[in-house]
Amino acid sequence: MCSCLCHRFPNIGNTCYVNATLQSLFSLQIFIQDIRREESCWRSNLTTHLLKCLADLHSARASCRERKISLLKTLKRSQLQRLLRG
Repeated sequence: MCSCLCHRFPNIGNTCYVNATLQSLFSLQIFIQDIRREESCWRSNLTTHLLKCLADLHSARASCRERKISLLKTLKRSQLQRLLRG
């Protein structure tokens, strides 16, 4: 069963700076609306995977801790892979 439902993101190892940035971005309604508006583009384009990760994280803000951890790990992995590809 999922633990505490709150809008904070758990720290999964040196991610407090990422979490603070996400909280700030997600407080900007226009930012979220723009991401959602571009959904048809990022669904089929791997280079825009970051937008999908952000949209998923925004939707999961009130979900369980385990779901948030899973999404944060996906975000970290996808951005690391992107950096390694150059």
